[in-house]
Amino acid sequence: MPLDAVPLDIVPLSGALGAEVRGVDLRRPLDRDAIEAIRAAWQAHVVLLFRDQDLSPDAQIAFAEKFGTVGARSRPVARRGAEEAMDPRLMLISNIRRDGAPIGSLPDGEMFFHHDGCHAAQPYLGTFLYSIEVPAQ
Repeated sequence: MPLDAVPLDIVPLSGALGAEVRGVDLRRPLDRDAIEAIRAAWQAHVVLLFRDQDLSPDAQIAFAEKFGTVGARSRPVARRGAEEAMDPRLMLISNIRRDGAPIGSLPDGEMFFHHDGCHAAQPYLGTFLYSIEVPAQ
């Protein structure tokens, strides 16, 4: 289904900041107009929410690359308990434990809101968070 068959709706979440973007599947190719509409919404609302997306790590990176170069750690970090290292552009944050060991890089509330790369000479344009399970509060 072409993107223009499903209208892209931007719904403000509050008077201060944030908007929900509806009518887009981030796994599908986005045309220039959709990318520019998302960029304009991001500039206007600061935080964008895309609900009910099912994104692979590659799809997350492909979407983020629509807005610029994706930052990476200097070396890949192995997920705890995993055989292989994750792509250095991704980081798993989780409080889930398997066999008593955390599966993520920063378990148990160690990750507080921040903007990645703010210390760099050229800070990142933004941070893309993909949440699989979000607590009610």
